[in-house]
Amino acid sequence: MRDLHRPLLLLLGVLAGCVTPASAQPRAAAVVPAVVLLRSAPDATRTTVVLQRPDGQGAATVLGTFAHLPSSARHAALLHGESATQPLTLAIAADRESPRGGSYHSALFRIDAAAGTTTRLCGELADSSRPLVTARGTVLVQRGTDGVDPAPEASQQHLVERTDDLRLDVIDPLTGVARTVWSGRGQLAFLATALRDDEVLVYHLQDSGSALLRLDAGSGQVRVVHPDIGLARDFSYDAARDEVVFARALSPSVYEIASVRAHDPTPATITPRWRASSDHLMPRVLRDGTIGLALPDNRGLAWLPRDAALQSAPTVFAPRGDGSDALLAETDDGRWIAFRHTTDHDESVVLSARRGGAVHAVTSPDEAIEFVGFAPASASAR
Repeated sequence: MRDLHRPLLLLLGVLAGCVTPASAQPRAAAVVPAVVLLRSAPDATRTTVVLQRPDGQGAATVLGTFAHLPSSARHAALLHGESATQPLTLAIAADRESPRGGSYHSALFRIDAAAGTTTRLCGELADSSRPLVTARGTVLVQRGTDGVDPAPEASQQHLVERTDDLRLDVIDPLTGVARTVWSGRGQLAFLATALRDDEVLVYHLQDSGSALLRLDAGSGQVRVVHPDIGLARDFSYDAARDEVVFARALSPSVYEIASVRAHDPTPATITPRWRASSDHLMPRVLRDGTIGLALPDNRGLAWLPRDAALQSAPTVFAPRGDGSDALLAETDDGRWIAFRHTTDHDESVVLSARRGGAVHAVTSPDEAIEFVGFAPASASAR
């Protein structure tokens, strides 16, 4: 099957104060939050969804499983349902073969631990994509139809990408009924990040450029945030400041972390935040405005303060040492972060106290492990 991110996107590659005495710390600060993970052998045809405490306190709880093609990409999101300790998991994986390098052979599955069921909700989803859940709980997916491959002679003269018919659908997580809220043509309509309420940010890549769109999943209303930001990836939203942070390529050797206001009059001004020669900076903004990023030369995770000057040195955090660190999420209280730590030898999902101290890694030489999200607080406290 074709990789969703196509060769064109591969040019981009893919965070002193008073110390409170320990006795005065809230008891919850010592509790390592539980996480939901996808676990399977790399070439397996079935993936297990588990709720797990990375500190080893108690056995992992199996929430369910879903079937897919061998070696399929698997990505998932949490949908908090009626059971706080057993959230619904929505997973996307390829479930049918791609006969000629097509891009839409994946399905959306609902794994309901409380009911003990796995339900295939719909197919024809973009391969390697991830469901996106809005702040209101609306579920969106990327879908499309393969276009005609460019003529070989055209591809030899300059980089030409296939143009597909693209659409973004709202999916009812109970019935699988789909409602199209956006459609267009191009190479990619990527669900970049959730914004306020039922709004999402869409990165629309086509021959004429790459636009950032603000889509209301309830009404289908679309507004242009910026008409052409270039090749970009790794989008995250700072709700307190209404800013979207992302990485983009300025040239084949210069890459930039930048931000735009999500609701400014069009077009929003792009604000440069940091530049380097690394094509995998992988920024993510936290609730306090700090940006986590992967340091060049695989030197681990670092923090860039919100008001840092353009070329100021980020503060090295790197609780697992050297490696390529992709910040994945933080808890609602901001005390814990999750990141993926990759070295030449292994890969792990790591939980770390935001201010340093406790560090717990989930790794297995025989399994591919995918982070889904932090479990509800009630599940972590069990």
